[in-house]
Parts: sequence; C-alpha cells; structure tokens
Amino acid sequence: ITNWDAEVADLCRRLGIDLSNLPAVTATSPSASKAPSMNKPTNVILYGPPGTGKTFHTKEHAVTLCNGKATPATLKDDFAKLVADKRVAFVTFHQSYDYSDFIIGFKPVPSASGLSFEVRKGVLMRLAEEAEKNPHLPYLLIIDEINRGNISKIFGELITLIEADKRRDGDFPLEVTLPCAYKGNDGKETCQFSLPSNVHLLGTMNTADRSIALLDTALRRRFKFMRKEPNPDLLHANLDGVKLPELLTKLNGILADAFSPDHQIGHAWLPMKFDAKANGADLIAAFEDKILPLLDEWYYDDANGKEALLAQLTDKGEVTIDALKKFSES
Repeated sequence: ITNWDAEVADLCRRLGIDLSNLPAVTATSPSASKAPSMNKPTNVILYGPPGTGKTFHTKEHAVTLCNGKATPATLKDDFAKLVADKRVAFVTFHQSYDYSDFIIGFKPVPSASGLSFEVRKGVLMRLAEEAEKNPHLPYLLIIDEINRGNISKIFGELITLIEADKRRDGDFPLEVTLPCAYKGNDGKETCQFSLPSNVHLLGTMNTADRSIALLDTALRRRFKFMRKEPNPDLLHANLDGVKLPELLTKLNGILADAFSPDHQIGHAWLPMKFDAKANGADLIAAFEDKILPLLDEWYYDDANGKEALLAQLTDKGEVTIDALKKFSES
C-alpha cells in the first residue's frame, strides 16, 4: 500500500464510518490494575524479627497473586488448592540444600544393580515447566529461610535469569546452558534453559538469625525487601488484666535498646485476638515455653541484663499474671 491514509479514508467512506465521531480511548495505566503482569515477575523477600507473621503473609501473597484477592475465611483452602494445582511450590533453604535440589542434577536411585544415578529436576525447574504450560497464569515459588542457604551454590547461573528483563519474555531474554541435559515439555532433550516471566519468587528471612547486611549482594539487587514489624494491635487488649499491646511494646523497646530492632519479639509469640479462648494460663505458657528460653539465648553473654529484665517479668523467678500486669502498666 503506497498511500495508507488514502486507503483508510476510502474504506471508511464505503463502510459509512466517520472517524471524527469515534469515542476517545484512554490507555489504562498498568498500575491501575491489580492483576499481576506476566512481563514483570516479582521477586520479594519478607524479613524481620521472628513471629511477625512472615509465613502467614506468604499464603496471603500467594492467593492474592494467583487469584486476584485473598479472603481470610478461605485463605487456607485457597492456598491448599493452589499447591494441589502445582501453581505454588514451597521449599526451605538450609546448609545442605544445593543446586541439584533447586535446579537440576544427578540423584541416586535404586536399580537392579544396587544403585544408579539419574537426572532429576529441582523444585524451580519443575515449577517453571508447569508455568510454561499456562503462560497466562502466575506461578509462585516460596522460599522459607532464604538466608540460611548458600545462595551462590543453590542458584548458580539462575541468579541472572530471575531478573525481570532476563526472563524469556523480558527486554533482554537470556538462556543458560545447564550442566546436564533434560527433557522439556516438548519431549525433546536439551541443555538450554530460560525462566518464564510468569514465575514469581517470594522469600522469608528472620533477621535475628542473620543480618540483612550479610546477604549475598546479587540476591539483594534482584529482590524487593519488605520488612514485617511486630504489631501489638493484633493482640488481646486485655487478657486477665494484662495489657498485651503495652507489654509487647515495652518488652520490645528493652530488647531493641539492648541488642537491635531485629531482636524484638513478634506478636505471634503472644495470644492474639482471633483466639477467643485464650486466657492467662496461655500467656504464662508463652513466656515459660518460648519467650524466656529465647531471652536465655540472647542474654547469654549478659547475665546482669538478663537478671534485670527477668526481675520485671517475674515474681521471684516465676512468671505470674500479677508480674506481667505490673510490667504492662509500668
């Protein structure tokens, strides 16, 4: 076509279309939609003190990402269905976890001769293959305790592919050559691998175990970090006379001053509002079974500091409702 404008004008004349009277079309901003963008995969790490609900929020994040919204009443069932449908996978990093568990590698399997080795796909590759079958749907890999693993050893060359622009549909898509061949969804054997754009990553880490400053620099650059703080408002306002929000706030103030904000105690350590049957005995049990042993660990090299704090929390070394009530009101 040599004169496109003339051709369009002639076609509109014959069809009776008046272009000047067409309604205006306004482009919708990507941020206006809550639906996840397949071309912009999310890599997020939830971090903060223990007991701040990071693991709970992974479920909420997963259901919101995959279903568009999360309803508290059905959250557990919705999450279980996503796992059953292989749209969400969960793994915990530790010191023995490696590349073969996460990506691909040779694994020992029983055989007629006793033992043989076969190529087995890791959790990320299995999820990526499921995501490849449904490119219009988001898939999520949850990595609990991500800071406890050796990131370089586990991710290998995949640390590059998790970047949004290096994904299969990104601006600068990359393929890596894996150390061993595998069969793809098309049944063909290959060593090449690229990460689909509809695979999202969500990690959690307790900063009381390891400072965020000690994380692998490559990991820090590729993930968005979201801090989760203790939320006293989620606790019972008054439990057998003990003001739990005030108690947690005061205790965390002492711990933050003595150590760091990462050594605070999360709200999940104490009876929360949703537990309508909670009573003073549950509160005492929380201190005796969880909080005091934790304080023993954190005050290991500071006997005087520990003794001073316990003097406020206990009555002659014993946790009582009266002692906790007095602490919360002081």
